Amino acid sequence: MARVVDVALYITTEIGEVAPMKLQRLIYFSQVWCLVWDKHSLFNEDIHAWPTGPAVPALYPYHKGVFRVDHNNFSDGDIGALTSNQKDCINAALKQLKDKSGQELSDISKDHCWKKAREGLSPLEQGNKIMSLTEIHGYYLWVQYFFL
Repeated sequence: MARVVDVALYITTEIGEVAPMKLQRLIYFSQVWCLVWDKHSLFNEDIHAWPTGPAVPALYPYHKGVFRVDHNNFSDGDIGALTSNQKDCINAALKQLKDKSGQELSDISKDHCWKKAREGLSPLEQGNKIMSLTEIHGYYLWVQYFFL
């Protein structure tokens, strides 16, 4: 199974330098694409409902304190760990979302699943609430059929 750092390396190799907030959301939506299309998780690390939107805490040490990241930040990542199907999912997410700003991605990622995971937290409270992959899959599967 690929790790989130493998996904981050792949994304930054494909699109270049990016703000950490935008990268976190692109990773979230890549996970969404894989859950809906392949019915499999892209990576095992937990996604948390942070105040700014979904984020993977395991990725935070790679971008803590910096304004931009690129492939050099993820030197221990392994693109070879990603299957061709996983790359297709990531590419589909990137095709749709790479031109959006980090703030736009944060706004659209504050979906039903994020709101449910944030229940009981104040708006700025970090918390450590994990977003359910089962709920993410079910929600976006429904959205896909409802809006397409």
